[in-house]
Amino acid sequence: MKILRILIYLFITLLVIFVPIYGTARIVLPNWLKNYVSSSLPPGAELQIGEMESTPNMGVSYKNLVFKNNKENIQLNLQDLILEPNLSISKPANFYINSGIIKTKKAEFSFKNLSGNILISSYKDNNISVLGNIKEIKEVDKAIFNNIEFLINGIINNQKKINVRAEYVDLKFLSPNGLVRLKLNDVEAAGNILEQLDAKINAKNLTVDLSQIGRGNPNRILIGEDIFLDLGLIEKENWQMPINFKVDKIKAKAGKIGSDLDIKGLGIWKNASIRCDLNEMLSGNEKCGKLIDVIKIGLKFKDIDNNGNFEFLADGYCVTPNAGCPQLIESSIKTKNTAEIISKTMLTGILDPLLGGVLLGALLSSPNTSEDSFDHKANIKVIGNKILLNGKPII
Repeated sequence: MKILRILIYLFITLLVIFVPIYGTARIVLPNWLKNYVSSSLPPGAELQIGEMESTPNMGVSYKNLVFKNNKENIQLNLQDLILEPNLSISKPANFYINSGIIKTKKAEFSFKNLSGNILISSYKDNNISVLGNIKEIKEVDKAIFNNIEFLINGIINNQKKINVRAEYVDLKFLSPNGLVRLKLNDVEAAGNILEQLDAKINAKNLTVDLSQIGRGNPNRILIGEDIFLDLGLIEKENWQMPINFKVDKIKAKAGKIGSDLDIKGLGIWKNASIRCDLNEMLSGNEKCGKLIDVIKIGLKFKDIDNNGNFEFLADGYCVTPNAGCPQLIESSIKTKNTAEIISKTMLTGILDPLLGGVLLGALLSSPNTSEDSFDHKANIKVIGNKILLNGKPII
């Protein structure tokens, strides 16, 4: 009984001490947190906070929060943001956001039901991370990301590591020749951001809808499995973007096309008026120049079942829209089991029948190559609107 009385007295003492502290914290904490965050903002950034109040769990609720970074052309609007402390050294805080909008110079995203934890493994090294879930992210009429899990390591230091998983991704974008739609299932992405960007993306399934390209063709829909994309953004003489894309078991409405596809390339930015860092490049600063050249293009397509092989190699200069200089593409095509592999691509609608027929005739009439992996080779050169096949106008 003596121990019980001691525990009762201890509980009453703690109650007498902590109830006033709790009440005071609920009053003082919101304004203190607002002032602390505002004083820590980077140059060119501003924070606007509407109604705020403390929560029963010693947290803070913000009804309307607006963050702007004018330097990077980013604005973040959050509705019903709740931050609450956690009785854990490694997970000191939880957060929940009912909805929000992210605006950049060229895009606007909305998201719903974002929740997660703030993780701390080292105060000394600023090793603070965020782990969370988002039900949905949308870009108006362009993109949908569903059921996303994410982990961002090092959110306040110079080196960040990002891991993301999504149940599915649905992307739409308007190419110079028409609308393109991409769908991905079971997506995983990992990236490192320091002075350069390095990202790797894997997905279980991919659907590419090109049915609205050009004059349109309902058969122009491709399906693949085991997708891998490796891309970066690095600074050398100019900013460059190396890309490596692979996909297996390629099918279309007409049936199986091939066993695997491998695409590589290198995008190059030019005409920069200032030297830009990675953040300025990612924010789309026009003074950083623009993507103009795509070189070292390599497209390899195999159909192991029918012993077919297709390889396209090219360097493209001034090939992007509004490049502001004459287009020049120098390329070559090599094939094995030529008639079979070209006819399959024509049946899918990816290759225009007229162009495919001309290309097939040029390949079959060209001298056989000395390489074991290929039977025929043709050279294609594009100068502006002029197309030369083996040195002769294609039409």
